[in-house]
Amino acid sequence: MRTQAFRARAMLPETARSPAGTTTPRRRLCRCFIGMIAAAAIGALDAHIAAADAISQAALLRRIADFDRLMTPPPVGEQARVFGGDGAAASGSAGDGWTIAARIDGPGAMTHLWVADSASAEIRIAIDGATVVEGPAGRLVDGSLAPLAPPFCVASPGGGAWCRFPLGFSKSCEVSFRRLKGAYSVGAVQFAPGTAVEPFRRPLSEEAEAARREIGRLLEESQPTSMPADAADLLQSPVEDHVLRNRRTYAVASQKSVGAGESMGETLEKAGVVRALYVALTDRSNPRALYALHRCTIRIHSDGRSRADVECPLIDFFGAAFDYAPYNSLPMGTQRYLNVPLPERRIGQDYYLYCYYPIPFSKGAALEIHNGGDESIGLMVYLRVDRAAPPEGALRFRAGFRREDPCNSAEFTAIETSGRGRLVGCTLGVDCPREAWWGAGAVLATADRGAPLRLGSDIAAYFGDAAPLRAWSGALAGVTRHGAYGKQGAFRWHIGDDIPFQKSLRLSFGNRQDGGRQDVFYSAVVYWYGEPEGATPKALRGEDLAVWPLRIPNAVEIEGRVSGEDWGAILSQKNVPDMELSGGGAVALKENVKVTVTVPAKRAGEHRVKLRVRPRRPFGTIEVSSAAGDVIGRAVYERTSDGVYDIGILTLKEGLNELGVQSDALVLLDCWILEPK
Repeated sequence: MRTQAFRARAMLPETARSPAGTTTPRRRLCRCFIGMIAAAAIGALDAHIAAADAISQAALLRRIADFDRLMTPPPVGEQARVFGGDGAAASGSAGDGWTIAARIDGPGAMTHLWVADSASAEIRIAIDGATVVEGPAGRLVDGSLAPLAPPFCVASPGGGAWCRFPLGFSKSCEVSFRRLKGAYSVGAVQFAPGTAVEPFRRPLSEEAEAARREIGRLLEESQPTSMPADAADLLQSPVEDHVLRNRRTYAVASQKSVGAGESMGETLEKAGVVRALYVALTDRSNPRALYALHRCTIRIHSDGRSRADVECPLIDFFGAAFDYAPYNSLPMGTQRYLNVPLPERRIGQDYYLYCYYPIPFSKGAALEIHNGGDESIGLMVYLRVDRAAPPEGALRFRAGFRREDPCNSAEFTAIETSGRGRLVGCTLGVDCPREAWWGAGAVLATADRGAPLRLGSDIAAYFGDAAPLRAWSGALAGVTRHGAYGKQGAFRWHIGDDIPFQKSLRLSFGNRQDGGRQDVFYSAVVYWYGEPEGATPKALRGEDLAVWPLRIPNAVEIEGRVSGEDWGAILSQKNVPDMELSGGGAVALKENVKVTVTVPAKRAGEHRVKLRVRPRRPFGTIEVSSAAGDVIGRAVYERTSDGVYDIGILTLKEGLNELGVQSDALVLLDCWILEPK
């Protein structure tokens, strides 16, 4: 029935006015109403926030994926609590060999627990004075401390353990460690006084066990490991079922080749909630410049306001800093397979960027994507819109982008806003020009000008791992881009552990660099829900979309320093869309042609010489020789290499040196890397 409903769409040409006031022609590919199973009325707002309502263990589990709750204003008296540091920084001794890491008065719920060292650390959790969990921290991820087990508990790449299973308490919660060597973090929500909370106990009740299975499946399904074999599964996954279930929704879609300086968009009338926002790339078979998706800006306006509720670089909004990186998570991602039978969609164009955070509006809404790049880009926007109006007083979804290039203070402020609301997520982008750990500073959230919450003892801890960042993707946190230097990106979603605030919110990342350096680029997208007439993100300028080219420590460019006959050509970054080039250029060297390359050295002495080439483009051997013709070393192609090959040790003189280079196949030479011994 669902597939037939999609295919019964009508194609309506339409001209709409963008939020900026410019008229944008587009083809309306679909506007159809999809009949769902009987609509479940959204309960009155008071039912969500009444302090006297009992909160069961099942309700706490469902908070992990309860997107509707994020739209409700936080009750006065509800606050987030976070404890963290390293093992030596825990608050006190329990007198029996255990060190108390966190002690929280009720009513409340523990929302997360992370330890960097799960191999040797032991953990003990007491709820209302009774020990409910005790054992090695590593048992959180092997299933032997059930129900604190996967997928609620996952191993982090650096050897730690992260648990998101909520534990309710009426009077108190105490978390203690023994033999903890590394960092830790314990998060909790403290409910308003008088709130009735069901204390966690094992075994779970039937209701709580049903909720555990339901939410556990969502966490697992948010991390697909392969493309579904059945086309019907592509149409709507369990996560979409959760987001759209029992709702009367209609679909809106448009597709356009957006030229440089042009925009595309959609307008929605009356009241409703965007339950799912998808953006697809329709020109994937064509070369696209690096950072093209970063140079596009997404703006969302609601209720006729001139200031946008959302204003971010397009790809950063969907959780991948700087440029496209494949990942999936519960509320956001860049690789969602969705087999929507729309006209003019070609095979292979069935994966989307997606956002499941609800976007409510009462007096219409408008979405615009503006291409600030130099080339056209093919895009498709696809929305699933709930016809039901949001509850009276519902908060509005906000997302804003900030950057500092470079950060020249002790901290990078990702957001500073006023009013009442909830912090629900953050995407961080960093560009470090050195081979060093740049993230030693703490991550702090300050609500209502109170004491800062230490969300992470360092930046890696905030994203669920020990330093440095490593590639991984979880349902609620992950790293999309990493390396010893250069561009790095990570995301963290706060759904069951949102940060409520009544008057103001500030989120910052500490900028602690060796020797007090001030050369690190920071950017962030912060996601929050705020009052309908509350503060909105700042408008972006053209320079906010600029991206540094790749900066490799000790790099020496090759282009412009090659001599020989009929050796090849110099290529610009535009000619090499699948690789970020040092200095924005590279040399395409023909096979079996020996050339002389001039190499400047800042000082005389021994250097380790490395050569960066285009990765995953096969060649046999590249031979590097001295000016006298002696072979210094060879680079032999490796399929798994990142493109940097160690040539060997060479004594260079200060100033200009000459090296001979020859390859047995066409190869792209990016730069030398000269590391003084």
